[in-house]
Amino acid sequence: MPGPHSSLQLDIIGPAPLRPDVRRFGMFLITQPAASSPLWWLVFLAIAYAAARYAAWWCILVGYLATAIIIRIVDVCWIHYEMSRPGWDGTPDMDIVFAIGMFTRIGFVSLAMLPVSAAGIWLKRRHRLSHAHAIA
Repeated sequence: MPGPHSSLQLDIIGPAPLRPDVRRFGMFLITQPAASSPLWWLVFLAIAYAAARYAAWWCILVGYLATAIIIRIVDVCWIHYEMSRPGWDGTPDMDIVFAIGMFTRIGFVSLAMLPVSAAGIWLKRRHRLSHAHAIA
C-alpha cells in the first residue's frame, strides 16, 4: 500500500499544489525586479518604440510614465513577495533605500529608452518623407 507521500496517491479534491520550489520560481519570474529581467526590458523597449513610431509626440511621455508605473508595481510586488516568505530575516524591506533604488531603476530605464524613442521618431519622419516624395 502506498504511503501518504507516494506519487501513486490520487487527490480527489483537486490537483496537488505545486512544490514550493516550483511555485517560488514561477513567482520570481513574475515579480522579478523590472530592471533586471530581459523580458521586462523587451516590454519597455517595445513601449518606447511603438509610442515614438506610431503615436503623437506626447504619447512618448505617456509611454515613459507607463514604464515607470510598471516598474513600481513589479518592484513592490517583488518586495512584498520577499517579505512574505517563511524565514524572512528583515531584508529586503520597504524603506528609503528601496525607494531610492526604485527611482534609480526608473531613471536608468528611462535613459536607456531614449535611443529607442529617437530611432522610432527618425523612422516615422523617414516614412513620412518617402510617402510625400511618392505622392508628388
